[in-house]
Amino acid sequence: MMTQLTDDGDGAAAAFSSSHSHRKQSQPPQSTLTSSGSSSSFTNSHSNAILPLASSKSAIAAAAPTNSAITTTGTAATLSTITAINNNPTIQLLQTEISSLRTELSHSQSIRSLERSNYTRNESRLKRQLTDALEEISQDQELINELRNQVDQHATKMEESRNMWLERIQWYEERWEEMEERLAEKKKKKKKKRGGGGRGSGRGGGNREEYSEEEEEEDDDDYDSEDEDKENESDCGGDDDGVGGENGCRCCHLLQQRIDAANHQIKELETSLLESEECRVSAEERAKNAESKLATFQRISAAGNESSSSGQGGSSSNDVVQQRDARIKLAESELTNRDLQRQVDSMKQRVADYIQLKERATSSQRRVAQLEKEISGLTRQVEEGKEIHCRWMEFRKVIVDESFMLLDKNEGGCVDDAGKDHPYSSAVPPEIATVISKFNYLKRQIQAKESEIARITQMSEKHLRRAQALETQLNDSLQSVSTLEMKVKDQETMMDSLQLENRKIVAQQHVWKREADGLRSLLDTYELQEVKTMQSNKSSSLSGKSKSNSSSNAEGLQLSLNSAREEIQLLSETNTKLEATIAKLREEQQASKTEYEQVLVKFGKLRNAVFEERAKAEKAEARACQAETLAGKGMYNSDETRVLHLKCNPAMDAVREKYQLEIDSLKRKLGEVGADGIAAQGDGTTTTMTPAPAKDRGSLDSSSSSSRGGTTSDSVDIQKLHSRLKEQFRNQIALFRQGVYLITGFKFDMTQDSENDCQIFTVRSVYGEREEDHLKFKWSPKKKTKLDIMNTDMAQLLLKGSSGVYVKEHGSWPGFMASVTLQLFDQQTVL
Repeated sequence: MMTQLTDDGDGAAAAFSSSHSHRKQSQPPQSTLTSSGSSSSFTNSHSNAILPLASSKSAIAAAAPTNSAITTTGTAATLSTITAINNNPTIQLLQTEISSLRTELSHSQSIRSLERSNYTRNESRLKRQLTDALEEISQDQELINELRNQVDQHATKMEESRNMWLERIQWYEERWEEMEERLAEKKKKKKKKRGGGGRGSGRGGGNREEYSEEEEEEDDDDYDSEDEDKENESDCGGDDDGVGGENGCRCCHLLQQRIDAANHQIKELETSLLESEECRVSAEERAKNAESKLATFQRISAAGNESSSSGQGGSSSNDVVQQRDARIKLAESELTNRDLQRQVDSMKQRVADYIQLKERATSSQRRVAQLEKEISGLTRQVEEGKEIHCRWMEFRKVIVDESFMLLDKNEGGCVDDAGKDHPYSSAVPPEIATVISKFNYLKRQIQAKESEIARITQMSEKHLRRAQALETQLNDSLQSVSTLEMKVKDQETMMDSLQLENRKIVAQQHVWKREADGLRSLLDTYELQEVKTMQSNKSSSLSGKSKSNSSSNAEGLQLSLNSAREEIQLLSETNTKLEATIAKLREEQQASKTEYEQVLVKFGKLRNAVFEERAKAEKAEARACQAETLAGKGMYNSDETRVLHLKCNPAMDAVREKYQLEIDSLKRKLGEVGADGIAAQGDGTTTTMTPAPAKDRGSLDSSSSSSRGGTTSDSVDIQKLHSRLKEQFRNQIALFRQGVYLITGFKFDMTQDSENDCQIFTVRSVYGEREEDHLKFKWSPKKKTKLDIMNTDMAQLLLKGSSGVYVKEHGSWPGFMASVTLQLFDQQTVL
């Protein structure tokens, strides 16, 4: 077996391009590997996979490191060529590129499958839209046909109604002509009657018989007409001039019967037309009105005929009536014509609507045509996509032929539906040359990138080594810094402990100095006492005893000194506690004084309000009495009229009793409320009532005595009321302050600055740590000044912090207080 491997010197890429170009020109390639025996195979060392050839005779384009030709025989030659190809890096690069092309081809195939599915979905959707459009068109055509049928039926009905009304109008005209003829005959008979003279009565009777015979001949079917004629004769006739009246009444009766029959026919027609159309109802109602007017006209004409038989002036009035009736009839015919014209207009409107529906149908047809065009365009796009897919399949076959990828029998792209291989096409698409040139360009780029990657990896390794060295240095420096910080902290703790011990030693030194001074003073006094005792004693034996006594006395005095010191310390502690309690009691006393003053002020206001209401009530009573007197006695002149007043007015006494009863009931209720409040607060806490000042009591007593007539019982009631009101106000104020403290977290105390005439509010927070942590605000409602904060330690700290922003920038005291609450709460919870 002979194998030949050649290379043109530029590597595998040049060999591949030359072989591809020669294959494109349908010429045999310069570098080929031919085997006449069994199928050969190449083993890839990089991917550890076997690439089978397409057939027993396959061509492979490869690159060799030299330009020399190597000719070998047998299996040794094949093994050498396989090893040479496996060791060649360009072949490995080409294999990697082939794998990338496989992935790209699979990606393009997936994209084509997605596009194919999209095309099928669009086609099905457009088909559904087309079927819907066709159904809509069919429905529109059916609707148009139905509407046309309805229009035709309505037109036929309208034509029938029109003919019927024309017949009725013709009938009415005929009747009108008959009436005119009868009237003319009546006029002739009246003229003959006037010419006959005294024979009017006899001839009237003969005429009456003739008229009755004519009416019987005309109405043979109506059996009740004779009775009605007799009644008309009794109503109308009776003298010589009653012949014409009787004839007119009979004609009216006949006309009325025919009108009733026509009305019956009209009602039947109305019932039939109401079922089809509502517009016919109005026309029938107008027809009824016209007929009723005609009946009234006939009655009026009959009455005119009766009146015309009485004198000669009746002929002219009958002519006027006839002309008026003709005009009325003409107006009614015009009305009916207008109604018919309206109906015709409505039918025209319906026809216009039907024309619009027809236009909609045409537009839907145009839309169907447009959708069909879109469907044809989409089908054309689908066919183009199929063509493109076929070309890509051919491109894939070319790549397989050029051994860029494997020819897998299991893939659907290379095998048809019957399971047979597609015949390879000789026509090669123009994209293959560009792909091969792209391969070469990518290969050169890959080589450049690999060299660049190697250089960058070397640099990165250098930088990594340097970074590791720097990290070790940084760790060493951090450890040294941490050790130094620990030493500094230990030294600071040692300094704090030493300073604390130093302060303790200094304090103990001061205490020892004071004790030493006290002991020296005591020893001096003891020495003086001993000198005195030494001088007083005369014998030496007694002096020894006195020394022993003095030493025992010194020990006793030392004990007494220690006990006295302990007592002094206890007394000082109790003194401080008592001072604190005294300060609190003074504050409470001050608060109670202010509350007492406020209660007095409020009580004075209430008392003044009560007196004002009483004065208003008295004035109202006086006005009511005056109104009653004016209503009972009328107005009078006070200069000319003298008014006598009763000494005991019963009306005024009744009004006083009424108001007195109301006042007594209110007093009882107030006493009950006060007793309930005292009982509710009588759980162990005793409240002492501070007596009012003498001036206030005197004013109250004087006012109560003047208002109540000076009785002692009324003054006692006012004092009780005063005390109960004070107690109630105190309880309410205490509850109010407690509620404000629980809700807002601030305790408010108000004092009055008499010098500046303003109110001072002391505010303490529930989260304050000390009693001195409070804020003071100053406000003068009389001078209408703004709220101002006073200078305290807590105010200085808070205004310098973040809470002061609400006051400095926004001028909001509520925001400042809310920020203070949050700040104090955070301090407590954090600590």
